[in-house]
Formats: sequence, C-alpha cells, structure tokens
Amino acid sequence: MPDLPDPSAPPSSADEASKDSSAPSGTRQSIVGASTSNSVSDSKAKPLENPEYNIPGHDILKELNRGGMGAVYKARQHGFNRTVAVKVILPERLKAGEATKRFAREVRAAALVQHPNFVTVFQTDLSGPVAFLTMEYVDGIDLSRLVKMTGPLPIQLAVSFIIQAADALQHASDKGVIHRDIKPSNLMVTPSPLKGLKEIPKPLPATTAVGTIKILDLGLARVLGDGQDEEDEGSEELGELTQAGEFLGTPDYMAPEQAENPRNADTRSDLYSLGATLFYLLAGHPVFAGGTIVQKLRKHLTTPAPQVSSVRPDVPAALSQIIDRLLRKKPQDRFQKPAELAEALRAFLQGKAVQLPGGEAASKSAGANPTKVLPPMVIRAHVAQVSAMALSADGKLLATGGLDEAVKVWDAETGRPKRPISGNEGAVNCIAFHPDGNLLAGASSRLFQDDMGIHLWDISTGKEVRKFTGFHANVQAIRFDSKGRFLLAGCEDGEVRQFSLGDPSAPSKLLGKHPGGVLAITSLASNRLLTAGGDGNVMVWDLDKGIPRGKILFQVGPVRTVSIDRNRNLLLAGGQGLALRDGQANTTPILEPRIPVRAARFILAGTAAVAGGDDRQIRLIDTTHCVVVEERPLDSAVTTMEPIPQTGSPWVGFADGTVRRLDPFSLQSH
Repeated sequence: MPDLPDPSAPPSSADEASKDSSAPSGTRQSIVGASTSNSVSDSKAKPLENPEYNIPGHDILKELNRGGMGAVYKARQHGFNRTVAVKVILPERLKAGEATKRFAREVRAAALVQHPNFVTVFQTDLSGPVAFLTMEYVDGIDLSRLVKMTGPLPIQLAVSFIIQAADALQHASDKGVIHRDIKPSNLMVTPSPLKGLKEIPKPLPATTAVGTIKILDLGLARVLGDGQDEEDEGSEELGELTQAGEFLGTPDYMAPEQAENPRNADTRSDLYSLGATLFYLLAGHPVFAGGTIVQKLRKHLTTPAPQVSSVRPDVPAALSQIIDRLLRKKPQDRFQKPAELAEALRAFLQGKAVQLPGGEAASKSAGANPTKVLPPMVIRAHVAQVSAMALSADGKLLATGGLDEAVKVWDAETGRPKRPISGNEGAVNCIAFHPDGNLLAGASSRLFQDDMGIHLWDISTGKEVRKFTGFHANVQAIRFDSKGRFLLAGCEDGEVRQFSLGDPSAPSKLLGKHPGGVLAITSLASNRLLTAGGDGNVMVWDLDKGIPRGKILFQVGPVRTVSIDRNRNLLLAGGQGLALRDGQANTTPILEPRIPVRAARFILAGTAAVAGGDDRQIRLIDTTHCVVVEERPLDSAVTTMEPIPQTGSPWVGFADGTVRRLDPFSLQSH
C-alpha cells in the first residue's frame, strides 16, 4: 500500500533512484542504459566535449555503465537522429581476443532474434579502431534493481513479466538461439514503474502498470548449427571467454546441466533460469540464497528447490507448482517449450485450469494446499472466551489465550495440546509468534502498572525467557517485525512502543501515541507498521525513523480488527461494520454499521476475506467486487481469527471458549 503523504518528509528520491537503472546486479554489465528522467530532450542534448572514445556516426551523450569487459554509453546516432546505447570493448580486453569472441557471439545471435521483447542491435563494428555495438536504448529499470528497491513484486505483475520473457525465448528457440544467462538483471522493464513517483513504494501496488520486458545481453548465447559458435564452444579458449563471469552463466540462476557443461544447455536450461528468476521476483531473494559460488552450484545440482509458497505464503498453489516444475533437476521433467510455460501462466492469470508437464493439472483453487486439506475441527480450548489467537509462520502451531488467564499451544494439524505455557497472570489480550516460531509473546490485563508488560516464552520449554516492562497502561496488541528483530506493542493509552530482541539492556523506543488507544496492530512492510484504534483511524508508522507517517479514517467506529493483503494492496478494517481500502485510496463499505465485526482476515490470495463478530455469523467477501457472497450461521460469537496459509480455511476463536478450524471457503461456487 503506498505510503501516506508526509508534509514534513524530505524531497523524495524515487526518480533519482531509478535513473541509470541498468546498473547490473550481477558480475557483468548490461548492454543498455536507462534513465527515467530527462530535463532536456535527447535531440537537443549536448554531446560530451572530450569523450573517451570517438564512435563514427555517433555523439556520445553520457556514460551509463562500466565493467570488466567494456563501457556502455548513451549516444545520439547520426542520420536517424535517435537515442541509442553504444557498447564499447575496452582496448585491453580487445587485445586478449576473448571480448571479440563474445561480441561476435552477441552479433550472430542478435541477427537472428527480432522480437519486441529482445533488445534490438542496430549496428556493429568489431574491426575498426574502436570495437562497438549500437543497440536500442531502453528507458527503464532491470528487475533485479526493481526488487532490491521495492521488495518482492505483486504476483500478477511478476507473472506478466515472465510471460513476456517466455514469448521472447520461444522466438529465440525457434531461431536456434539459447540465451544461457537469463536472470533478473538481464530483464528490463520499460517504462520504469518508479518513473514520476515522488517516493519509492514498498511494496509496489498491485495496480502497477505492467510495462514491456526487454531481454538483454546475448553475449553468452549459443546458436545451434552455427559453425563458428560450435568451434568457439569446443576451443581451449572457452575458459578465457567466460572468465569475466567465472562461469558461462550466473550461479544463482544456472540450470544444473549448464553448470556441469555449458554445451549441454538448451531451451529447457533457459526455462530453469526463468523459473529461478520468477522465484526471485516473488520471494525477494534467489532460490538458494547465501553461500559461496561453489555451494550455490552444488545446491542447484543436488538440492530440491524450496517451494516459493514456503517463503511467501500468499503465492497460490497453481503458481507454486509451475515454478516447482521449472526448477526440476532433470530437463525432461520441466516445461519443454517456453510457449507451454507462457500458456500455463496465462491460464493462471485468467483463473483457468493450468496444465503442467506430463498432462497433470495444477490445483485450481487460488489458495488451496496442493498436499493436504485438513478437515474441520473443534478444540475446547478455554473455560471462558477465547480472547487472542496466533498461528506460526509455517502453520504448524496454533496459540490461544483466554479470559480464563490461560495461554496454550496446539498442534495445528491434529489439535493436540503441546507443552503448557507457564507464568501468565490476567485475562489475555494478545499473543504473537516470532517469525522463527521458537518464541511466543503475550500480554494480559493487569490492575497495577508494575505488573503490566509482555511475557516472552520459549516454545520448547513453555517457560518465560524475558519480560518487557515500563508500560503506563495495559498492552492491547503486539507484533514482531518481519525479520524478528523487534517486538512492537500498542497500548490502551495509545502508546506505540518498540523493543529490541537483540539487546535486553536497550530501553524501549516510544514511536508515538495513537489517539483513542490501540486495539489492533499489523505489519505493512519490513519498515512500516499499522495500528488501529479507538479513534476510528488506522495509523501508519515508519519504524526506521520512529515516527507516524499518516492516518486513514474508516467509517466503522473504533477499529477492532485490521488486515492487509500485500499482493493486491488491500486494507481491511472492521468495527461497527467493515470497509475495504484499495491502492488507489478508495474506501468501500462492505458491511453496515449495525453489524459488529471483531475479526476479519484475507484468504484465497487476497481475492476473498472472511469476517465475524457478535451477531454469530461468519461472512465470505469477494474483495474484487466488494460484496458478501456467503453467510454461515454460528452458535457463538466470533472473537478472533487467523487464516491458514494456502487454504480457504480459517482458525476461529469463539466466545464459548472453543477454537474451530472451519470448512474451506471458496469463490468458485459463487
């Protein structure tokens, strides 16, 4: 969700950050430049007075990139009066001969691929005083840089980018060209989604325009049936040719068979790299993050790739299965043609049945668990109202708290109790799991200030390991930040505090006050927090600066529950009624004020939400059309709720002390 405007904030840097955005994130320079802001038109821009190189027929306007192989310049091409990117081989590399071979490869491959999603080569001269390539100038940003600046991309946006790349790779395959270096930094989107923005959004809103993908850098491409290419592949100088990048490809995105022998790479190797790229766009990090180059290559060769949904639970099962097939170790187990992948991804976006390799159908349900759908369950958890609930990040543990002053942990699959939690006193207001699942935090109502605080328990022992104190009022809501560094607390008196988990001696940090008291809390991003309060507002907090950024007024009275879907950029707030706010700052009332809502959560990858409260009904809401599509009568009031990852089922806490796993909800029958 875009940040709210802050009149006191310094001038934004989004435009500046996206300038010259083709700066590579890998080991080699990209072949085109990018700039999202020009104060003077290129036709009137003055050329450099003393350029390092004089390129016949070109005016050099500015240097864009420089690397081990050469430099890339923005230039104006005479005669055509068009802006181009000129790639120049460094003379010292030219003498060694390996750069010339690589440029020759690039020229041969570029001559064959003429597709709107490939960068076009206009002119080349490898025999003159200055060896250069003149190429299409792309005004945009590469996907590696985009993810680093904004975080994981919205699902539909990422998939749309990969569809375009798959279309281009099918064209290349038809021409006998294998790219062999598909990766996020070699995919550029034009125009940049950050162009014209005054602040970098984290994450990008789901409404972000898709733009056009351009595949860069054919320097490692192989042309099947090309005699010169085959000769280069078999020569002893192949090691020299690839020395700038150490391997023929990039370790984070290289197919196993290509890591063993570059000559084994075919179109299916490019598809593996494209799958690894899609994983990165959705997760924000490579398939196998961290480690040395050798360790990464070993994992690509021997270790099964993790499910992307394990690091990003809102990724639908069908898409997770597509990526899983792309990352199979054996080429025959993957999609065999880029066109097959593009067809599967288009079907996914359209909500149609997705065909996987071998004729297998992917799971249709946007949020269905491809391995197990758990049956409904009732746990008689407390002798009084269930007042708090939390589900661990992996979905294996369920924690509950009640007005009976008990805190309990359950096996979320079987419903059996785990080790008891000791030391709590008072009716439980809130509980939260640490992202690692090894710690549980909880706060209860106490009469005296000296007793007020937050308990931190070790799940394995059930014993308290730390207590956070210093409050002037009872803590009503708590949340760990996404990286598990801090514990954030909202209090009855409106105070919002931040505690460091790494330094027990560090004092708490007061971020400010939420008028009317804090009733609910959730994370907006790694450095943003949302608090919902008795004043009817949802406030946005900057955790890096420790200040409030703004507020959103919902016409639902005191906001008792708040939920965010980062993929679709939606915010749900409930109290006396329920309202939905989208990324365009449009707020739509869904439930009337006469319907008291105490819990509401997104399910089914944000395409739906469930809400319940004192009227003993739980409602399914289609968030695309903002309408209630199903109502289920209940025998007790709903007090709290947690969605089960990758399913349409929620865990629901009730006033009668029970906790229930409900039958899955689905939009397919509505």
